[in-house]
Amino acid sequence: MKLRRLRAVRLAAALLTAPVTVALILATPAHAIIVFDPTNYAQNVLQAARALQQINQQITQLQNEAQMLINQARNLASLPYSSLQQLQQSVQRTQQLLSQAQNIAYNVQQIDQAFSQNTPTSRSPRRTRSSSPTPDRAGRTRWAVCRTP
Repeated sequence: MKLRRLRAVRLAAALLTAPVTVALILATPAHAIIVFDPTNYAQNVLQAARALQQINQQITQLQNEAQMLINQARNLASLPYSSLQQLQQSVQRTQQLLSQAQNIAYNVQQIDQAFSQNTPTSRSPRRTRSSSPTPDRAGRTRWAVCRTP
C-alpha cells in the first residue's frame, strides 16, 4: 500500500510538472525576441542608398574612362606617320637635355668640392667676426642660394 501510494504521488508530481517543463522548453528565450528599431532601419536604408549611389557614380566614371581610351586609340590610329618621326625626335632631344642636366649637376658638385677645399672658412684668427659678412661668407651664401632648387 505504501508502495502504491508512493507511485501515485510520483505520478501526480510528474503530471503536474510536465506542462511546466514543456512550457519552459517551448518558450522563446528573451534574447531571441525580435525588436524593430525604425530609426536604425532608416539609417541603414539611407546608408545603403548612398552606397548604391557611389557605385553608380563609379560605374559612370569607368564608362567615361573607357570611352576616353577608345577615343585616344582612335586618335592614335588616325595620327599620320610623319608625326611619329617628330615625336621620336622630341623624345630624343629630351633625353639629350636630361643627360646634359646630369652632367651640369656633376660639374656643380665638383665645383662645390673644389670651392670648399680651396676656400678657408675664416680670413684670420685675430679678426673678430662682425655683423657684416666677410667676402668668403657672402660668396658661400650666394653659392648656396644658387644651388637650391
